[in-house]
Amino acid sequence: MSAVRPLHHAALLASLFAVGLVACSKKEESTAATDSAAASTSAPAAAAPAASGGGSADAPANTKYLCSSNIVLAVSYKPGVAKFTYKDKPLEFKAEAAEPTRYITAGYEWWVNGRGQGANGNLYTQAADGTTGEFIEGCIENPNK
Repeated sequence: MSAVRPLHHAALLASLFAVGLVACSKKEESTAATDSAAASTSAPAAAAPAASGGGSADAPANTKYLCSSNIVLAVSYKPGVAKFTYKDKPLEFKAEAAEPTRYITAGYEWWVNGRGQGANGNLYTQAADGTTGEFIEGCIENPNK
């Protein structure tokens, strides 16, 4: 009977080990699926700032950016459009692509990287050939300003 006991313990340990491996494997699959789903749902949203206070998809999303020159830009985003006044000049930018990170208007470009507190927004001139020109102003999103 003493020979059976070590085999019984070995079988029990092997079973517990197998259950642990299966549980870890399922957790990794679940985490990978969750990470993949989060990445696919957050990537497009990262470029288009969320509306403060909710509302429909066509309602403007308003936020503020604190810029390197200590000015505050109050930016309004609608699908495909960004609006703000820079040095007393009202500007209305059109999104360059379906995933708006580059907004353009006559003579200017507004680039955003991410959304929410601490996200970057940079203002550039636009070259005559339509490419990004010189850097004008770097800004950090700070809706509380």
